[in-house]
Formats: sequence, C-alpha cells, structure tokens
Amino acid sequence: MLTRRCLRWTLGLAPTLALAAPAPGLIEASREEPSVASEAGAEAACGDNLARIRAEGFLARSVLARACARSASFRELIAELAALPGLEVHVRFVPRSSAVLRSSARRGETRWGTVRFQVHRPEGATHFEGTVHCFVVAGPGAAAVLGHELRHALELALFGDIRRAPRVREAAAAAPVFESEGAIEIERAIRSEVARPARAERARPR
Repeated sequence: MLTRRCLRWTLGLAPTLALAAPAPGLIEASREEPSVASEAGAEAACGDNLARIRAEGFLARSVLARACARSASFRELIAELAALPGLEVHVRFVPRSSAVLRSSARRGETRWGTVRFQVHRPEGATHFEGTVHCFVVAGPGAAAVLGHELRHALELALFGDIRRAPRVREAAAAAPVFESEGAIEIERAIRSEVARPARAERARPR
C-alpha cells in the first residue's frame, strides 16, 4: 500500500531497522518460502533486469531468487522496472512490529526515498527518477507480497504519485492509504505461479 504523503517523505530509518537477532517473523518466512537462497539463483532467472533492485539482507535475496525462478509474472515486472533509467528500488523484509510500518495491519509499504525529477524520453513517454523503498512484512506468501509492493514501485516511477495511476482506490484503513488493482492482480498471479511447482512436487507418485 502507498501513503498519501509518499512524495514528501524522506527515509532516515536505518537505525530503526537494526536488529540484534532475527525476529520470529523472519524465521517463519524462511521456512515458508524455501528457495535457492542466493543472488546467483535470482540472476540466473531474471538476468540483467535485476540491476534496478537492491535486496537488503539474506531473506530479501532468498525470496527474490524464488520469485524470479518460479513466476513469469514476477520476471515481467522486474523487466518493466529495469526499463526505467535512473530508478533504484530497495527491498527490505521487516517484522510486523517494525517502526517503518505506519500500521501493524499492513503486509508492506512502498514509498519514495528520494525523487529527483521527471524524465522525458524521445518516444514521448515519461517516468520519474529516484529511489523507492519497499518494506515487506516477513511471513507466508512473501514472494507474492513482494511482487505487490514492486508493482507499487513501478506505479510511483511511472506516475510520480499513486493517485495518478490507473485503477486506484482509497483503501479502508486507519491511515489514508491507496491500493491499485494492478498490484492486487499481480500478487494473485505470483502467488499461484510460485505455488505451482510445490503442488506438482507433492502430487508426484513416489
């Protein structure tokens, strides 16, 4: 989800996220989302398109690798982000109690860290340069939630403000937040694609 103040908010949260030991949610996510757990695994599936993504920490790299390997929808989303020069997306998994989340009910948040300026490309298209931060709550279904938040990162890069993106509605929540149908749809697609190989493995005769 994206907040109403996403363009005016500048991050200064590194000290908040320093954890002395892995939080229970992080351990749970690593059990629920086994993966090749390496940057090499993600690079093998998504190739050079990962140049825009900065996965912070073991869990973020692990889930990114799993999603790249198992979901065509996720790979297409990564390719769309890679096509936008000047954009950098930082991904970090946090426990639900993290101070970076404006509500403990949220599974993730995406917002501008810094936004520099709007880029006008020769073909007439425009996008915004800058740094976008995606915070994802560690837990089951982490790959799909990561895709949801990366879709919001793409919307910010293309439109500058979530309210300018197509098919956006204000979500019912304690704080004013916005949700897009595009993010909901890609989360569903990734969830299905990531689970498919696991279902096939369980169904295989022994």
